[in-house]
Amino acid sequence: MLAAIHTSTPASRRLWTLLGLVFGSIWAVVCVPNYFLQLTVVRWAGDSVASLAGLRAAPWPLNVVGWGLFLGLGALATSVGFYGTRWARLARWLFALSGVSMLVLLLGFVMSSTVLAL
Repeated sequence: MLAAIHTSTPASRRLWTLLGLVFGSIWAVVCVPNYFLQLTVVRWAGDSVASLAGLRAAPWPLNVVGWGLFLGLGALATSVGFYGTRWARLARWLFALSGVSMLVLLLGFVMSSTVLAL
């Protein structure tokens, strides 16, 4: 989706959508192997082995970095690419709101705040 947004954006705003695409790609590099780890090692290792190795706790911080930092920055950067029509302005605000909420998730996790991280 981010690649489609980037290619359909006018050249004057493509720097921002390219940044969004780069951060979205970093999200994929961080989170996809993380989900594979959860589905294979953690699921099949059993409770005792996974608990001893710390594998139950490892995926959560990776998810927070992927979703909170990289996809949050990607959504904020991509939001700048939308302008003009009413629908484009709505998309801009929704992308910006999504990016801010993901960064708040990251902030809540870093501050160990259960209110912000939920």
